[in-house]
Amino acid sequence: MLSFFDTVVSIRSGELMNNKMTGYVFAFMFFAAFGLLSFGLWRFVSALRSHDPAVRGETRRRARVAVVCSVGMAAILALAAKLYTEVDLRIGDAGRFAIRQGRTIKLHPSNITFQVPQSWVEWDSQFHNNFHLTHRELRSVRIGHGEWDSEYASVVNASLPFEECAAHVGGEGWAGKACLLEICRYALTSQACQKMRF
Repeated sequence: MLSFFDTVVSIRSGELMNNKMTGYVFAFMFFAAFGLLSFGLWRFVSALRSHDPAVRGETRRRARVAVVCSVGMAAILALAAKLYTEVDLRIGDAGRFAIRQGRTIKLHPSNITFQVPQSWVEWDSQFHNNFHLTHRELRSVRIGHGEWDSEYASVVNASLPFEECAAHVGGEGWAGKACLLEICRYALTSQACQKMRF
């Protein structure tokens, strides 16, 4: 049976290979887009400098249409991103959350309570990034970012259904720090427990 460390190393190796290939693809797409943009800009400037007034007028008209379309597309993309976030929040909501009073955290709907060190509370009062208790806050830390956080999140999310997570707390913020104590409390249903049996 693979240990947690072996699993993280294997995930990290696969991610490094994928990241290298992804880097090549993005580099190709960037230079292709830059070339097309440069060509289009050159054609636009050439048309504006044309001696024919009709060509210059048509070029200005097309430029205005392009600006309006670009602004419209940006607005549509921003709205789609907002709608996706809201839909994602509602789809993954299993009614799990927690409430903190001082050092005590109470999980819902199980009403289980536990206490955290005072140093964690002091960190939160200064940085506000180590207690994730509401559904929206939990969804924001579902995927780790930075060294070891992403690997840890991949292993834990593959083992336990994140929708059952009621609290994510730790000694420091969940962002790019290695070897930090993080606690994820799950309120698992019987169905989720059945899936976890080996």
